[in-house]
Amino acid sequence: MSSGSNPLLPAFKAAMRRMAATVCVIAAGGSGGARRGITASSVVSLSADPPALLIAINTRSSLHDVVSEGSRLSVNLLSRGQEAIARAFSSVAVRGNARFDVGRWTEVGGVPALEDAQAVLCCVVERVVTHATHTVLFVTVHGVQVSSHVAPLLYLDGRYLSLPE
Repeated sequence: MSSGSNPLLPAFKAAMRRMAATVCVIAAGGSGGARRGITASSVVSLSADPPALLIAINTRSSLHDVVSEGSRLSVNLLSRGQEAIARAFSSVAVRGNARFDVGRWTEVGGVPALEDAQAVLCCVVERVVTHATHTVLFVTVHGVQVSSHVAPLLYLDGRYLSLPE
């Protein structure tokens, strides 16, 4: 059944818009090479020992063709006040290295890292599984930087929000 004829599609999309999620930027490349990054909210913890995540990315995203098994990437958890970064990394008008002009970026473990993110997780892609319109990356975390503040940028019902202080 094609997605256009699936009667569950509108209700499913409405249900998914009600799942609040921390906004992340997934970034790859570096060490003189082309950098790529996307905004993502489909990032979940898979295990604590070993530390691992699942990341779902659209097969049409600019990051999709540069990640494969063995690739390194960073997961940058955005903070309140970093909506401009989230928008730049989800924009069709801003591409490639130009996305990294928004925010203060450095390189950690050979991958781009946002200096003032709530947390940065440096990862290696262990497994790649494509399902329908998305690819799920199974990644092992090899490095973590955590800031002292907890003020996530959230995405809910098509809007960026923050929790009250």
